[in-house]
Amino acid sequence: MDILSDVAAVWALVGATKKVVGFITDLKEAKDDRAKIVHELQGCCRIPEKIATSVERDAESLPNLASLVFPNGPLDQYKHEIEELVPKLTTARGLGHIGKKCRFVAGKKDIQDALSMLERCKSTFWVCLDFDQTQILLGFNTKLDLIASGPVIQAYRQSRPMVPFPLDTKSFIGREELITALTQGFTKHSRMALYGLGGVGKSQIATEYLCRLHQTEPEVAIFWVSMADRSRFLKSYEALALEIPESFRKDHSLLITDQVFREDPSTNSKTLMLVKDWLSSEHSGKWLFILDNADDPDVFGSMNDHEKSMIPYIPRSSNGHILITSRFQRVALTLVSGGDFLIHVTPMTPQEAVSLLQTRVPDDQSTEGVAIELVKALDCLPLAIKQAIGYIIATNTSIKDYYRLFSKDENYQRRLLEKTYGDISRETHNDLQDSVILTWQISFDQIRHQRPAAANVLSLMGTLNREGIPIDLLTGLSVDELEFQENIGILIQYSLISRNEDFVSFSMHRLVQLTIQIWLSSQGTLGEWQTEALRLVSKSFSLAVDEKIPAALLYIPHASVVVNYRFETKVDREPQMNLKEDLRRFDEVLFGILFNMALGEFKNEWITKAIVDLTLLVEG
Repeated sequence: MDILSDVAAVWALVGATKKVVGFITDLKEAKDDRAKIVHELQGCCRIPEKIATSVERDAESLPNLASLVFPNGPLDQYKHEIEELVPKLTTARGLGHIGKKCRFVAGKKDIQDALSMLERCKSTFWVCLDFDQTQILLGFNTKLDLIASGPVIQAYRQSRPMVPFPLDTKSFIGREELITALTQGFTKHSRMALYGLGGVGKSQIATEYLCRLHQTEPEVAIFWVSMADRSRFLKSYEALALEIPESFRKDHSLLITDQVFREDPSTNSKTLMLVKDWLSSEHSGKWLFILDNADDPDVFGSMNDHEKSMIPYIPRSSNGHILITSRFQRVALTLVSGGDFLIHVTPMTPQEAVSLLQTRVPDDQSTEGVAIELVKALDCLPLAIKQAIGYIIATNTSIKDYYRLFSKDENYQRRLLEKTYGDISRETHNDLQDSVILTWQISFDQIRHQRPAAANVLSLMGTLNREGIPIDLLTGLSVDELEFQENIGILIQYSLISRNEDFVSFSMHRLVQLTIQIWLSSQGTLGEWQTEALRLVSKSFSLAVDEKIPAALLYIPHASVVVNYRFETKVDREPQMNLKEDLRRFDEVLFGILFNMALGEFKNEWITKAIVDLTLLVEG
C-alpha cells in the first residue's frame, strides 16, 4: 500500500465511524437498520489492521500517523471499542436489551461513552492526517518548483534567446570554419573564447552560433551578458535574475555563504551571487552563457583582488557552456583557463568580404574587380565594410564611387571611417560606437591606461612604415629587453600588430596605423612622435650602413616615410636633411646590391621593396 492508499484508508475509517455514530445516535432509525450498523462496524475493525501494517512501512512519509501505531495507542483503542460494541448489537438479546435500555439513561450512557471514545480517536486520526497531508503537499510543491525550473520548462520560458538585440542571421556571411570550431570545441570544453581585433566580427560569429544552437537544441537557455564595463555586466545580471524561479530567489538570501558576499553584502553582490549560484545549480537546466566584449581587465579587477573581481560571479556547471568574445587575448585566456580553448578571429577572406558587400547592396552595378579593391583597401574588416555599406545606402551612391572617395587621400579615409550609419545588431546590444576609428581608439586608451610604455611603442609604430618594422627601431623606448617583450606582448594580444615570420620585425593593418595617427593627432602628440621616429630611424640606418648593408635595406621603407614629414622647426629639419644625404650616399652601393640579388644572395620581399623605394627616393 502506497502513501495515497494510506491516506484513503484513514479517510475510509473516519467516514465509517461517522456513519456508525450517526446510526447509533439516532436510535429510532437504528432499530430498523441494525444489520447495516453491524456491517459498518465489522468493516471498521478490519481497517485499523490495514492502517497499522501500511503506516509502519511508510512511517517516514506519514510520521504523525505512524506515531499512533503503538500498543494500547489510539489505533488499538479504536479497534477495542469497536470489538466491544459489535457483540452488544449482534445478539438478539443484546439488541433487544440495548433497544430497551436505550430508553433509559443508564443504557444510553454506555452507548454514548463508546461513541465518545470513537469520536476522540477519529479526531486524533484526522489531526495527524492533516499534518501529514500538509507535509506531503509541501513536498509536492517543492518538486513542482524543481520541475518548473528544469530544462523542459526552461525551454518553454526561453522561447527565444535572452539577447538584448534583434537576431539577424540572414546577413551572416562565411566564417563556417569558426562556427565548426566552436561546435566541436564545446564537445570537449565548457568554455570557449573568440579573440581578435576590434571590428573583426567576433560578436557576429557568437550571434550566429547561438542562433544555430537555438534551432537545433531549443531546450538550451541562452543568455547574453555584456562585459564592456561593470555597469553593463550588472544590468545583464539583473535582467537574468528575473528569469530565476521565485522559490529559489526567496531561499537564496538565507543560503549565501560565499566569502565574496560576506565581504561585500551589497544588493549588487546579492544579485551577482544569485545568478551565479542558480546557473551553477543542477536545477537550472542546460544553458549557454555569452560574455561579450570582455576586453578591459579593470572590469575583472586585479586577478589577485578577489573583492573587486567579477570572475567569482561567472557560473560553472556541467549543464552549461560559456562563450567569451574579447579583443585582449590575456583576458580571454584568464577566463577560459587554457590556450586550447582560444580561437583567433582574423579579418575575412577577400571572397567573404566581397560577398558581404554585394549581399548588402545587391542592386549595385559596380564591377566585382572594384568590389575586390575596396574590401582590400578596408583590410577585409567586417566593421569597416559595414560602414562603407551604410554610407553607400545613406547617400544613394555606388561601390565604385565610395572606392574613388576612399582612395583620394588619408583625410578622406579618416572622414569616411569616422562616419556611422548604424548597425542595429552591434549598437543596441553593447552600446559601442559603430565606427572603426572609435572602436580601435577604445583599445588604444585601454592600453595607455594599463601600460603607458606599450602605448608609446604603438605610437611610434604608427609613424613608421606599417610593414617590416625592425625590433631595433622599437627597443629604444623600453628600459630593458624584458620590458620591451612585455610591451610588444600586450600589443600582439590586442591583435593590433603581428610578428612577422622572420621573428625580428612587426607589421600592422593599414587602417590600424591610420587610426593611430588620428588618435595621436587628437591628443596633439602626432608631431612629437614623428620627431621621435625621425631620430630613431636616422640613428639605426646610420649604424646599419656602417655594419651591414643588407640590414640597412630594412630601414629604407621607414626612412622613406620620415623624410617626407613636414617639420616646422629647424631642430627637426636638420636631422631630416642629414638622413636624406645618407640615403643619397647609400645609393652608390645600390648597383652592387642589385648584382648580388641577381645572383640570389639576398631574397626578401622587404629588401626588394626597400630597393625600389630607395631608387624612387634618390631619383626624386
